Amino acid sequence: MQVVGGHASFIFNPFIPLFLWALFVNRAHRTIASAFYVATTFALITLTSLYFGYFAIYVGLFFLLFDLLSSEQNKFLLIKSYLLAGFIAVVLVLPFEYTAIYQQITTTNASLINTGQVRTLDELVIYSSRPWEYILPSIDHPVLGKYVVNFVRNHLHGSNVFEQTLYLGVSTLCILLLGVACVMRNKFAAGHRTLFLFFTFSILWMYFLSLPPYFSIGDIQVPTLSFFSHYLAPMVRAYARFGIFVNFFLACATSVVLAHLYQHMKRVHFFALIGVLLPMLIFEYWSIPGGYLMKLERPPEVYQWLSKQPGDLIVAEYPMMNRDESSASTYFFWQRIHKKKLINGTTRDNEKAWSFFEEVNDLGNPQTPALLKSVGVKYVIIHGSMYQDGPVPAPNKRYYPDEYAKTTYNNGLIPSVPFPLKLVKTFGTDFVFSLEKSENPQTNLPL
Repeated sequence: MQVVGGHASFIFNPFIPLFLWALFVNRAHRTIASAFYVATTFALITLTSLYFGYFAIYVGLFFLLFDLLSSEQNKFLLIKSYLLAGFIAVVLVLPFEYTAIYQQITTTNASLINTGQVRTLDELVIYSSRPWEYILPSIDHPVLGKYVVNFVRNHLHGSNVFEQTLYLGVSTLCILLLGVACVMRNKFAAGHRTLFLFFTFSILWMYFLSLPPYFSIGDIQVPTLSFFSHYLAPMVRAYARFGIFVNFFLACATSVVLAHLYQHMKRVHFFALIGVLLPMLIFEYWSIPGGYLMKLERPPEVYQWLSKQPGDLIVAEYPMMNRDESSASTYFFWQRIHKKKLINGTTRDNEKAWSFFEEVNDLGNPQTPALLKSVGVKYVIIHGSMYQDGPVPAPNKRYYPDEYAKTTYNNGLIPSVPFPLKLVKTFGTDFVFSLEKSENPQTNLPL
């Protein structure tokens, strides 16, 4: 679902469990090598996804607290190992993120807000989690989805479904409660008890970080953890993504309970239990409908044609939307097929490119073709159906609030293009123009 929203990097997260493993290795050994493991896995998380890298800092801080409270080792050596890991991590990450960090430090706050590098507290309220989002299954669930879809879509608080789907699962929560009962009755072995308590409190730590920055009691606003963390990293707004770590630590906690049961149950009984739990888990997380499947062996005809055009071409695709709009991902996805340079895709933090984007994103502006030609654009591709779909492709509209999902570009109509563009090819509702003078410019294109 994150891919639907243009965040494919969020599904590639194997470095998160490796980072936690490295923290446990470092806790056991306190060597230069173990500190290097921690630093390397943290760097890999950060360079895969800055969001996850920022969130991993909170994992590390919580683990440090756990280590200080539970370890009997020399506290000086303990702190020293974390400082060493932190120093190595900075050395590994800084060469890649130096420009972004320097810009964040030296740029005025007003400019950072304008370019989206500083987010407001109101945005954090929108993109934080709500308790029900952890207990409601995905709207894509083929059985349960129809019972929750209306509630979920009507309670998006300005966000979207793919950010707010944080379902933990009934079966895993039941196993967690069983673990709590084992702790209260002192059933766990010492090692399992320590691990279970760490993972359980990690769940709570990540859960509270995912919540809105404040809650109201009458006219009084009471700040939460995310309120304070927002001022440490104001460029981060989607704290609901802490829910990914809530799910991760829940998996860890339930694994400890299953390990305990494995040691204390007859094998036949344990595997019978697994035989019941596994189908339950498959059912609960079964949330990928057939409509998600898309045949990739035959890309759209327009991109097949474009891929065969010789030379290092520059292309402009319309409607030209902001990069963070869902529809924009279509252009980047098929670029891997045609391999041509695109005008599309800039962000606000690139001031020169963003200024150019604002000048050429209106297809009906008579100045647009000259501007495109001045930077070497050869082809202009107009996607008629995308004007009707708007910023959200038709299959994805169910993941957004109605008022946004129903938005179109230019009222769903291709703008008149009374300027020197020569129609080269037509592929259904996709039209290819070259930047050559035409005696009969196209002013109305059929859909």
